[in-house]
Amino acid sequence: GEFEIADQYLNIERGYEARAYHALSLGKLDTSITESWKWLKDEPYSSKPAIFGSYVASVGNLDFDEAERIARAGLTANPNDPIIQNNLVFSLIHTGQIDEADRQFQKIKAQQDNPSIQLILLATEGLLSYRKGNPDKGRFLYQKSLDKARQNNDHQALILASIFLANEEILSQSSSAQKAISNAISIARRHKPIPELAQWLNDLENLVNKNN
Repeated sequence: GEFEIADQYLNIERGYEARAYHALSLGKLDTSITESWKWLKDEPYSSKPAIFGSYVASVGNLDFDEAERIARAGLTANPNDPIIQNNLVFSLIHTGQIDEADRQFQKIKAQQDNPSIQLILLATEGLLSYRKGNPDKGRFLYQKSLDKARQNNDHQALILASIFLANEEILSQSSSAQKAISNAISIARRHKPIPELAQWLNDLENLVNKNN
């Protein structure tokens, strides 16, 4: 819910995690990333700051180079963490490092039987398939990810996967692009806004307005 947090609680010494989350909730992405770095340096053996920081940098700020740096820093202490590895792959794909992304993805693909990350890895493999020139496989994997998100009642994963699918349909110049865009916007509008997805949604809505 929405509530006010008194400054004295946000300004406590080493309150990096709280400040990172609070900044994200306000849409202050640069601040959130800065606090994530401090959080990671303060808790270098925890996977949480690297997962959070690389997510905000890539999905929220579209700064995939920064996201790669955060993810690689997090893998120093947690080299086998599948979510940090996944965030690294996501960033590598978006900077055009497809071969490296594919190599890194193979390290985590064996963990797809883990129900807690299966949904995420399906979407990432879908993205990778699109960028490797196989949109049919990419579309199939994204749809499986969307189905699992619905089964799990995971609204955030549903919105993320639908937006990223629409983006790949646009880039691949698919005949299904307009349908994917409309679906992503519809799904996002049915749920509470997610600050880090504002730019993605804005771009999709601009495309709709441009074509109308």
